[in-house]
Amino acid sequence: MTDTTTAPTIKDKVLGIPDEQKITPTIPVDIVILEAENLYHFAKDDKETLVESGLNTTLIEDLLPRITFLQDCQAAWMTVYNGKEITLEEWKKESEKAYELQAELLHSFRFAFRNEHKLTTQVNRIAEGSGHADLIQDLKDYASLGKANKEALEAINFDMQKLDLAITMSNSLLSLLGEVNGIRKDAGKLEKELRDRAYTYLKQAVDEIRDYGKYAFWKEEDKVKLYSSDYSRKIRERNS
Repeated sequence: MTDTTTAPTIKDKVLGIPDEQKITPTIPVDIVILEAENLYHFAKDDKETLVESGLNTTLIEDLLPRITFLQDCQAAWMTVYNGKEITLEEWKKESEKAYELQAELLHSFRFAFRNEHKLTTQVNRIAEGSGHADLIQDLKDYASLGKANKEALEAINFDMQKLDLAITMSNSLLSLLGEVNGIRKDAGKLEKELRDRAYTYLKQAVDEIRDYGKYAFWKEEDKVKLYSSDYSRKIRERNS
């Protein structure tokens, strides 16, 4: 009979971490990775002493794939995160311009159509409401109303190109708002989940090795420092 069982991959092990054990990084991940890399070399040099104290030697070598997996997961998460930041910043910048145009159109239309009751009523109706969706629709409505009543706008020397600009802005903002809403709901959720689990998986090994290092070298203060987080120690010293 052929044995079809396969050893679990590192991703399988990471995904197998119970939810209650999952940890979100509390220090920068690049620091976590650097300290784990350093720990690998310290532990490799002290391997004999650590093993004599009871540490499973495979845990030392297992640090490297755990580090690599976290690096990959962090890169994937940052790609999504940075994309989110760019999109949100773009929305902020473009929507500010659109709100300014919306206000300008309202101001100009109310003046241009001030003697036309029917048109004034339409302008006031467009001006009702608020929010991003209303902004997007308002720009389209102003453009449509303006194009249908060019003479009154031309009489006040209104820049008619702004009607085309309103349509362009409305279309682009509609697409951009869809992206922003998608980001606020689910984008990056899976990437961050896997990153946090990968961090937890690495931290489990790091903590175990550090515990054994502190135990084995308890009489050597300089050695003990090698088996603790230099970053966390500096933070504690700064806050003390």
